[in-house]
Amino acid sequence: MNTASSTEAADSADNAAEKAPERAAVQLELPLQAAAVRLWSVVSGTLLLLISSVWTTIAVVKAGPLGFIALLPAALLLGLSIYYWRAYAHHFGCVLLEDGLLVRRGVWWRKEVFVPRSRIQHTEVNQGPYARRYDLAQIAVYTAGTHAAKVEVDGLAAAEAFGLRDQLLGRDGHDAV
Repeated sequence: MNTASSTEAADSADNAAEKAPERAAVQLELPLQAAAVRLWSVVSGTLLLLISSVWTTIAVVKAGPLGFIALLPAALLLGLSIYYWRAYAHHFGCVLLEDGLLVRRGVWWRKEVFVPRSRIQHTEVNQGPYARRYDLAQIAVYTAGTHAAKVEVDGLAAAEAFGLRDQLLGRDGHDAV
């Protein structure tokens, strides 16, 4: 009786495994480039320093030498900015699966978007002047439908972004016409 119940349990476990959806195999994992994190930290830090220098100047003029206390919030904001971009890089994930693209991101509010290949209409790879300088790119994937019709991924290496575009669209270097 005990062996019969163990056989039934094994059969039900096999049936459950057959019913469970299979996870698509990972074709390509794309990391966020360290250069992107450094660039975003420098840009946000520079903006914060400019704002804080104006803020401190006004405080010193109005409050005298005690106006330098205004530097404390500026230093706190600068540290928070550096923490934010490092945490963003830690939580970022872009994975190309057999059936689509999975993008995870966010520090305080996390977001995970899956774009099935069957819904992809077209893609764009963008590079601004700073991105070109650091060999970075942004890929935008446009989908059929209205919800999340455009999914953007920043901070990829340019070669990876172009390779991702080609793999998403099934381009192997041959013209379809």
